[in-house]
Amino acid sequence: MRSSILPLVTLLFLVGCSRTTDLSGAVFLSLASGDVVRAAGVEVFLIRATPELVAVWNESVQNYRNEYAPIGSRIRAAMLSGGLGDDGTSEASRLVEKYEQWAEKELPRVATDRAVTDASGEFRFASVPRGRVFLFVKWQTSRWLKYWMVEENLKGATQRVSLGQVNVWPIDRSSAIYGTTR
Repeated sequence: MRSSILPLVTLLFLVGCSRTTDLSGAVFLSLASGDVVRAAGVEVFLIRATPELVAVWNESVQNYRNEYAPIGSRIRAAMLSGGLGDDGTSEASRLVEKYEQWAEKELPRVATDRAVTDASGEFRFASVPRGRVFLFVKWQTSRWLKYWMVEENLKGATQRVSLGQVNVWPIDRSSAIYGTTR
């Protein structure tokens, strides 16, 4: 009996000491009707959350919020006054577009890996070194444009993340139009 337990203990030890994670997930939207739309053929970028990258990302988000603050105030004031005058929505849209273009250009450049979702919206990264990563996704259809920038701390042998209805993107078109930021 003792000899049959030793290989099992060794296997469990080796699995527990693994320094990589298999990361999988899905990209989808749940519509008000209850239907679920899955993102097929969408690129998912895996980006190591180095201190430099985190600093650049946080600075970009803060710069966006600072630039957006006076525009958002104008939009809210216009909404309260019945929509009279320059409501700032065009300026807000241009600002959002500026940061979206930056992200689309720069984030894929620093990605360490990329995957493409299958017909079910599923993606998988094998043997990813443990630690903090970001997942960056842009999903554009004729009906919407959605972005995700999700931070994950990879710890276990396998990990799963769902990029669903919650749009984890601080630079958001709908909030820009309504005068709010995340």
